[in-house]
Amino acid sequence: ASAGAVDIGFNYLGRFTLGETEGQSWAGAPEGSALGGATEADMPVAHAVEIGVLTDDSGAEPVLRGMFGYSPDLVPAETVSALADEWIAALRALAGHASDEDAGGFTPSDLTLDDLDQSEIDDFALEFG
Repeated sequence: ASAGAVDIGFNYLGRFTLGETEGQSWAGAPEGSALGGATEADMPVAHAVEIGVLTDDSGAEPVLRGMFGYSPDLVPAETVSALADEWIAALRALAGHASDEDAGGFTPSDLTLDDLDQSEIDDFALEFG
């Protein structure tokens, strides 16, 4: 409480995989959007900048989608645009690193065996890699 208000809110909404494409069971309305439209324009904002992100699995490959909302009374549009550009650059750098052959091995979140910890995974990689 003593730290004050948080200026940026981030919400990862999850992975949409239930056939949210047009014409399938559980499809969203064709005129709808995966993000946005959930607040009233005159509703007070919780954060100066709010970022909503989801993974869209409706196409051939998953796509990370994000929406940056902000209060123009608190943050200039140029600042939000620069933040979005930096976020995209960071994601591209992370994806580039992850696709590099030397990027490393598995982590517990990569595997379905939920009782393995990182040291056990590293031991398996040394023994069988």
